[in-house]
Amino acid sequence: MNAEKPGSGTVVNTARWTVRVVSLALVALLVLIGVGESWNSPIPWTRLSPLDLAMFVALGLALFGLLIAWRWELTGALLNIAGTTLFTLGIIAKRGLQFKFFWIEGALAGFGFVFLLCWWSDRRRAKALRKGKEDL
Repeated sequence: MNAEKPGSGTVVNTARWTVRVVSLALVALLVLIGVGESWNSPIPWTRLSPLDLAMFVALGLALFGLLIAWRWELTGALLNIAGTTLFTLGIIAKRGLQFKFFWIEGALAGFGFVFLLCWWSDRRRAKALRKGKEDL
């Protein structure tokens, strides 16, 4: 008899693989932009203000969360959401609320929320499957 996997829901798997592929493309694009911006210039780290450096680390945390969400969805989602929140707070501290591109941070955190929903759905489904086996 084939046992059902906790994550075998079609909608959840479609959402999971969509967010994985798109987030990987986003990480690759941002790394490519970062490499391209610093290719022919001297090491820029010495010129960064403490706030800029903190924002850079926060963005790195958000992107790292997207990468590890492939294996550990909850941990990756929480790291992504925390890093995006810290990055957004840095933008607010630097530019105020007049920044016109907050939708970008919303989209970046959206990846984390989709990973979080996939984790939650799998956990809920596994609980229902365990309960169903107990009733047998």
